[in-house]
Amino acid sequence: MSHRSARKGILERLDDSVAWTGIPSFAAGHPRRRSMRWLSVVVLVLTVAGFLVDLGQPNLWWGYAMLLLGFGLANLMPILGPVKPWGGPERVDEFDRALRARAFLAAFSALAAVAVIGLWTIVGLSLVQGWTADALRSTIMKLAFVLATIYTAGPTCYASWARAPIDDDD
Repeated sequence: MSHRSARKGILERLDDSVAWTGIPSFAAGHPRRRSMRWLSVVVLVLTVAGFLVDLGQPNLWWGYAMLLLGFGLANLMPILGPVKPWGGPERVDEFDRALRARAFLAAFSALAAVAVIGLWTIVGLSLVQGWTADALRSTIMKLAFVLATIYTAGPTCYASWARAPIDDDD
């Protein structure tokens, strides 16, 4: 232990510990936007497949686990994906604005289609199979997870496939 480090106060030591994590240097720069072509497709397929498995066999735990895994991964996509967020510190040009608009328009179109088809399917199945109110509420909640996944992973998926992959050599 050097003589200089022995004289540091608590605030200086806390600053050093925070700097050691690397978070301040990460926060000072702009996050690197990455193409997430296959990951976004896998997340969307995983979530929808988990919902369909759970819809067909609600007693299977792995259908719900697939649904939640896809939902959890989808929530991380806007952070690193190719769509730049609104109001962030990153510089946004006309191309970024147009890509973001097209990506969200495509995602909202898919979200609306899945919502309408999903709700009518749930209504039909609940009438045919005589679901209880608890089963109906649970299934609608799981559809909400699917819709939230489409909202977060859909724009990333569209933007990743709409532009050429970003080279990692930059």
